[in-house]
Amino acid sequence: MPSSLEKQTLTTVSSQSRDNISYAWAIYELPNVQYDWPNTSEKARAIRNGEYIVENNIITGIKVHMDTIYVTVPRWRPGVPSTLNVLGEDGVLRPFPSWAMNTLGDCGSLQYVQSMEVDPNTGRMWIIDTGRVDTRAAGLSPRNLCPPKLVILDITTKKIERVYEFPDNVVSHTSNFMNDIVLDYVDGEARFAYISDTSDAKIYVYDFERNASYYYQDITMNAQRLIPGVQDGLLSAPVDGIAMSADFAYVYYCTLTSIELYAIPTHTLRRPGANFSADIIHVGQKAGGSDGMTPRHGSPYRIVSPVGGRRGFRQSSSKEQKQHSPLWDFNWDNALPAPQRVAIIRKDQNT
Repeated sequence: MPSSLEKQTLTTVSSQSRDNISYAWAIYELPNVQYDWPNTSEKARAIRNGEYIVENNIITGIKVHMDTIYVTVPRWRPGVPSTLNVLGEDGVLRPFPSWAMNTLGDCGSLQYVQSMEVDPNTGRMWIIDTGRVDTRAAGLSPRNLCPPKLVILDITTKKIERVYEFPDNVVSHTSNFMNDIVLDYVDGEARFAYISDTSDAKIYVYDFERNASYYYQDITMNAQRLIPGVQDGLLSAPVDGIAMSADFAYVYYCTLTSIELYAIPTHTLRRPGANFSADIIHVGQKAGGSDGMTPRHGSPYRIVSPVGGRRGFRQSSSKEQKQHSPLWDFNWDNALPAPQRVAIIRKDQNT
């Protein structure tokens, strides 16, 4: 994550692969995040009242369904009018599913969305809402506006099909940072959601069939000590990136700055009270600390972190570790200065 959100530029790029190396080029650039306001007077009012502070808006999450790009703008700081949006071909964000559903302070609406996942079989979007805003606002204390929740929404009809509020003894209402989410399928149906918490160092499990939740914690989820002279200026944080294997047999996870990558079998996660620590697999080492990651079979669209470039995944050579699918991970490149832009990358599915 960048130490400053100012002057962020959103860049959409395409890419191709040659000699096992990916290349990307810009399609268009935007100097900042703009929204499709109902009218110019409404935009002017929002700017005047501090409801829209341009430099505090940055895109972090992206999902694609039926060629529509959905993006999140977390409410790290004040002045973010809409936290879940559709990215139009004109580069303008349109609040999704509506302006009303992004109303700040309304617990029936979305407060802070860092990430979401789309079930391609049903067109349902699974949205994680921390319920907390201003979590990285200088001089301000975080505001715990609403209980953390999972919202399941039909993309086509824009109808909310389920809202699940996490109990405080599972997800803290005053300290959580639900960061990333993956879905797990049983008999072709999305049944489990696995969610990383980059504040409280947990992986949450939501069981759709039981409409219940629980969590796992392990030392491998804790924030790692930064390496002086190598990772200066970076933010050390607990478990962050999370990804599902192509066969839904494993969930991969890593902390924000560690090079270590771990996997846990889904048959462990699916059982409340399982011996999580006994089933952890140390997959290997990555080329650097990373934020998000995804299997190669996943969506071709990526958000590239504004604090580094993508570098490869370095896998250990043990027989057990080699069974795991390669990942694209998004790593801090410590040899480069932090770029003042966020990139959306489209990769060829065959690379």
